[in-house]
Amino acid sequence: MNLPQPDLPRHRQAVVDALRQARQACRPLLPDGDERFRELLADLVEGRSRLETIMDLALGLIEEAKVIYQARTRVNCTSCGYCLPCPHEVAIPKIFDFYNRGRVYGLWDDGRRMYKLLGNIPWLPGKIASACVECGACEEKCPQHLSIRKQLKQAH
Repeated sequence: MNLPQPDLPRHRQAVVDALRQARQACRPLLPDGDERFRELLADLVEGRSRLETIMDLALGLIEEAKVIYQARTRVNCTSCGYCLPCPHEVAIPKIFDFYNRGRVYGLWDDGRRMYKLLGNIPWLPGKIASACVECGACEEKCPQHLSIRKQLKQAH
């Protein structure tokens, strides 16, 4: 979408630029984000909008994106790494990250490609989920209390 460059005071232009960046970041998650953005931009250009309105809209979009992200996320791993080191070198946080890339963003090809590279290149150490022997050492250390063994099977 090509938007006109409004002649705004410096502080309003900074807000417009920030909103444009937010719109780009939220586009995959919020199908109607462009329409809301156009309405807000029109208000800004005409000088009708106030900072509170902008903040309310931004916080609303963030909350909406959060709900969608959480609904799509299959494994709520924060990648803290407390489950590591795995006695069998399973790259637990990385596996969950690759799996969630597919679930949240639809990047299944990217996630699968990275998963296959685990342990095959120096900057991506560890083993894939099939190396898990279900010892449970990871689950004892997980502050999120995830069912890691079960979720590794799903991710594999």
